[in-house]
Amino acid sequence: MREGQELVKNMEFLVKELEKEWEQSGVTKAKVVLEVDDIAEVNEVISRKISKTQESIENDTMTFTQNMHLVKENYILLRLLKKIVKKEEKAMNIGVDYEISIAMDKEELKLYKTMFEPRIEE
Repeated sequence: MREGQELVKNMEFLVKELEKEWEQSGVTKAKVVLEVDDIAEVNEVISRKISKTQESIENDTMTFTQNMHLVKENYILLRLLKKIVKKEEKAMNIGVDYEISIAMDKEELKLYKTMFEPRIEE
């Protein structure tokens, strides 16, 4: 019994450490340009994807590995959504009304490409 409890504590610790790591962006791979008019739609699509993934995570029919993959994906999507919202707020504060540029690491860019056709800044 004690060994099982120790295993659970160790797994919880490892998951918390992974979550801390997943909250941080890596090295910028590309900058994606978003038109200000498209930001609300992009935010909505990403938010729906997060919700859908969360529902899948809460489904008990997945393996631990599948579950962890989806948790990581959600952290990446949340990280991306935060970046977009922050850039949008900054753009509104300085009066930019055309487009913004979002720096993305390779994980963020990969997920973004599954949902949109990015316009990469050169």
